Amino acid sequence: MKLYELTLLISPEISEQELTALQEKLAGAIGETGGSVLEKSRPTRKQLPSPVKKKMQAFLLSFNCSLDQANLENLKQKLDQESQIIRYTILAKPPISMKRKPSREESFILAKREEKKKVEIGQIEKKLEEILGQ
Repeated sequence: MKLYELTLLISPEISEQELTALQEKLAGAIGETGGSVLEKSRPTRKQLPSPVKKKMQAFLLSFNCSLDQANLENLKQKLDQESQIIRYTILAKPPISMKRKPSREESFILAKREEKKKVEIGQIEKKLEEILGQ
């Protein structure tokens, strides 16, 4: 899975409740396409430097997620179907290198990976009994 940053401009005419619901719907869409949300930002209202679809303000929202490249097109299709999204961009993030100190965000991702690698002692003992019992 590759790391991506999804940044969205949401229509300013949407209410706070609808914005929260849309944020959860987008996180669900990432999950449905086989990805996982690692971090999501709080929506903030921004003044745009130039009009985007005749709007000078928008809510800015971003997600850091991991997703298979093959499922990226499915996610784009789901984003295109949302009428409240003015514009979006998906950026591929470079893989985490251990030669330099990882950023706060990368540290979070590494911690998530380590959690997945942990195995319970009971599972190890059961496997050892299988191997030694033969």
